[in-house]
Amino acid sequence: MLDNQLLRLLLRDFQCENSNPDIIWEAHTDGCLRHVSDRMVSRLGVVEGVPLLQALLATRPVGAKVRNPGWEALECCLAGTQPFTDQVVALWIEGNLNWWSLTAMPIEGGEHGAGWLGVARDVTLQKQQQDEIERQANFDSLTGLPSRYAFQRHMLGHIARGKIKDSFVLAHFDVNGFKAVNKIHGYPGGDAVLKVLAERLEAFVAPGITVGRLGGDDFVALLEMEQSQAVALLHEMLIALQAPIDLRQKPMELQICAGAVVYPIHAEQMPQLFQNVGFALAAAKERGPGALCLYEREYETNFLHRVRTIHEIRTALDESQFEVWYQPQVDLHKKSTVGAEALIRWRHPERGLVSPAEFIPLAEESGQIVGLGCWVLFRACQEAAAWPEHWRVSVNVAPAQLQDRRFMEHVRGALAVSGMPPHRLKLEITESALVDGNAQVLGFLHELTAMGICVSLDDFGTGYSSLSYLRKYPFNELKIDQSFVRSMLDNDESKAIVETIMQLASSLHLGTIAEGVETPEQAALLSSIGCMRYQGYLYGRPMPLQQFVQAGHAVVLV
Repeated sequence: MLDNQLLRLLLRDFQCENSNPDIIWEAHTDGCLRHVSDRMVSRLGVVEGVPLLQALLATRPVGAKVRNPGWEALECCLAGTQPFTDQVVALWIEGNLNWWSLTAMPIEGGEHGAGWLGVARDVTLQKQQQDEIERQANFDSLTGLPSRYAFQRHMLGHIARGKIKDSFVLAHFDVNGFKAVNKIHGYPGGDAVLKVLAERLEAFVAPGITVGRLGGDDFVALLEMEQSQAVALLHEMLIALQAPIDLRQKPMELQICAGAVVYPIHAEQMPQLFQNVGFALAAAKERGPGALCLYEREYETNFLHRVRTIHEIRTALDESQFEVWYQPQVDLHKKSTVGAEALIRWRHPERGLVSPAEFIPLAEESGQIVGLGCWVLFRACQEAAAWPEHWRVSVNVAPAQLQDRRFMEHVRGALAVSGMPPHRLKLEITESALVDGNAQVLGFLHELTAMGICVSLDDFGTGYSSLSYLRKYPFNELKIDQSFVRSMLDNDESKAIVETIMQLASSLHLGTIAEGVETPEQAALLSSIGCMRYQGYLYGRPMPLQQFVQAGHAVVLV
């Protein structure tokens, strides 16, 4: 019950409502209002004798759908005899949704009899702010999909009921190379792509199917169905996600893959489920676009091996574990060696020679390829400086190196330190480095050719090959991809492609060199087409420096 002091304070506020935005209200024990203030009349249009609950409910428009458990709670409070605080209820004032907080204490019988004396406070602004905070926590601001927090909370609910419910499948989708989308089209373009992907995923939402965005280009789905059904549905999702997207009136194809785990077969707790689906996703990325991998234990082993290898690459340079090997390049006209391609090799202290096919992709993935490429450039120039003056060293340049503003500084530094003339250096650029038409790359290539450095377009005829590259970029040489060389004896199309490349090179006054030459028959056919420079096992495998120098001097073509 109210003590006398508090009652006097409340009554004083009641008499001075104009100085306080809160509304003092009073009701009989049956909940009917009494001593209705002018403020309550102006806000709710109620009269004395109307039950408080009825007055609040009467403001609700026909058809209004707002979840308001506060009404039931307030009804329970008024039916009891205990004080209550901050019971929030919804009501409509002039057609607008408002929220009031009601606090009251029972009063003993007196002049007006027992009942309730309370305060009503408009908390609409606070409620809107709270709702916005909850919305931001539960929904991704860009796509409108459930956020990481909301998705994980939903997932935890299923795990808590796991003993009495069927299993579910957790899937994780990832866009391969999404950083390139942001780089080429800017963040607004990247955001537009993410919104389209979210819409496509949301189209699959149905009872038992929940999707969400963890952040970046990471999307997830929780499928409450049998494994076989879930796998079939995930393949449908991948097909839908990979459909071309019109961005700035140009169709763009995305490469998307997915990993999946089954609860509780692959894990019973959420952290382990997300960890295992990450292993499955990593395996899917290795398989390529559109791949879906369901978790297997070997994926975890492979992933941990990759992580360990990436870590070891970081220390391998400091510990001088890398070497540069050389594969001879020969000229049929000169009937001798004219240089070599520098190729990195890793002599691991425990594993021996590690295949470049294993560690180079990991170096690219982890961003370490820039450091490795720079090291190879310096070492190759230093070692080639002592070669015969007519020998040229070819060094591969990774796309990431051309995105480094210090690239030309590295090239000049390698030549300065080694003392090797620029014309004895050839840099091999892959077509993938040219896809986005980067102005910096164009500037670099012009600087290189101006210095007298030979610039070769590597693996020509594959990947993103476009004649526009030859018009836009200042190349000196085309390197015919080994896939055409190896099949040209048995495949007329491959032979026709090589012939076309030779005609194109002749028209543009570009040099040519064929890689992957392994047999005399291949060399003879290339010679008949007009290609006179070769690289391949027929003339030598990649070999350490001293072995190459000896072999290079010994090569005499007949």
